[in-house]
Amino acid sequence: MKKVIYNAILIAIILVTIYQIICLPFTFYIWGIGMLIFWIWVKRDITELIAWLFEKKKTIEKPFQEKRVINMPDFEIQKGSYIELVKHCCPTQTQQKLMPFFENLTDYQGNYNYGTTLNYVVDCSTEKSLGFIERLDWKQEVEDLILILDDILNKNYNGLKVDFPKEIGGNTTLFLEDVFGTYNKCLNEHGMQMGFIDTQSDEYVFFVHKVLDRDEVAKLINFIGYNYFEK
Repeated sequence: MKKVIYNAILIAIILVTIYQIICLPFTFYIWGIGMLIFWIWVKRDITELIAWLFEKKKTIEKPFQEKRVINMPDFEIQKGSYIELVKHCCPTQTQQKLMPFFENLTDYQGNYNYGTTLNYVVDCSTEKSLGFIERLDWKQEVEDLILILDDILNKNYNGLKVDFPKEIGGNTTLFLEDVFGTYNKCLNEHGMQMGFIDTQSDEYVFFVHKVLDRDEVAKLINFIGYNYFEK
């Protein structure tokens, strides 16, 4: 606090000096000699003052400099990647339903209602019950996940039956235990797995794909503007 007060006094003296030189020229020599003596006396302090002012400026600007702007890929690349992802995750019948949708897809990044193109795609997939990309809130129950997985496997993987546990470690909520890891192990036994899209939110956005396609679908998720991860 003392340093702030002292620096404020220095600034005030400098401003008064500038005013005297500009508005009262006849005092120029007196103030000039006085300021020369003053400068010699507090040279180190003024140097520190300048550094202090710049440090304050950087502190104010720092939050803006550290904001990370996500550069989304060109929209045509995103659209093509969605189409390829459909081919990896959906049977021919579902592909035929989805292809017209993606071929006519427009960019929803920044859209007032959806925010991102991915949100629009997920909402449409859910509304039309296509079993493509799904989302679950972190507070939802294991039962909700089982219903979604059973639906995806039934529609896209020839009605594949997987014996999923009804609870994990006595818990039935998604976030309490390694639910997704446990369920992925069940899927792995059939050559399948869940892939997750990192939306940096409090929900899980995921889809089911073949284990052998893991590297390819991870690239496709990158091409639509997100990171792929596993649980």
